[in-house]
Amino acid sequence: MMARPIKNNCDYFPHDAGMRDHKKVKALRSKFGITGYAVWSMLLEYLTGSDGNVFPYTDLEFELMSGDFGVSATEIRSVVDYCIVLELLFSVNGFVKSESLDERLAPVYEKRGKAKELSKKQLRENGKFAINNTDDTVVTVTETPQSKVKEIKGNKSKAKKTIQPLRALSGIFLLEDVQKSWQDWEQYRKEKKQKLTPSTAKKQMDFLGGRAGPEAIAIINQSILNGWTGLFELKQNGKQGTNGKGKAGITAQGTLDRLNSYS
Repeated sequence: MMARPIKNNCDYFPHDAGMRDHKKVKALRSKFGITGYAVWSMLLEYLTGSDGNVFPYTDLEFELMSGDFGVSATEIRSVVDYCIVLELLFSVNGFVKSESLDERLAPVYEKRGKAKELSKKQLRENGKFAINNTDDTVVTVTETPQSKVKEIKGNKSKAKKTIQPLRALSGIFLLEDVQKSWQDWEQYRKEKKQKLTPSTAKKQMDFLGGRAGPEAIAIINQSILNGWTGLFELKQNGKQGTNGKGKAGITAQGTLDRLNSYS
């Protein structure tokens, strides 16, 4: 199955009703008039929809903007240059960004379960993010005002029954394999008639949180294969541990070997 491409842009950004009255925006309006304000607004829209919320400072990019904005490339460049002087925009390594916009979009990226830093690590080709950058370990969530309303209306009954989303905890829970193992663990506990409570689940997630993904998965499988109802450190290779009742447990190597046989 093909990995899901990382989405490094957004469909929406908050726009303050008084943005035109900000002192820096007033300076922009004073210099370029209504055209300057229009270009500034469109630049924010352009950045929001751009990969990584940046655009390259190149002649080609300004020509593409010109065709999009209906304003000459020369005038757009002048507005961008003045915005950089005012620190409304910033030029970093040949790319233009808005720090204030990044701050406003940060909650969206946090909700998706990935840090904004991921976009900075993506490979670039000819000033653009590489098309084939994919990551099958990231869980993405699209957030728009409409989807937020639907989520609130449609999931009120489910909210009381579910434990806090895994992505709200340690970074290892961003891994789809770890999430799958955790779901297996929840199902296993249900079948054992010992359904996880939110507090127990939180403690066990914290226990797994400081470990690498494969180790966390192996710990979960170790408990399931041994019939345990708790999560414990992996047994050392060559040494059989017990489950607290005098019965031999499966070693760490055996657990990892069993895990690898499923992949």
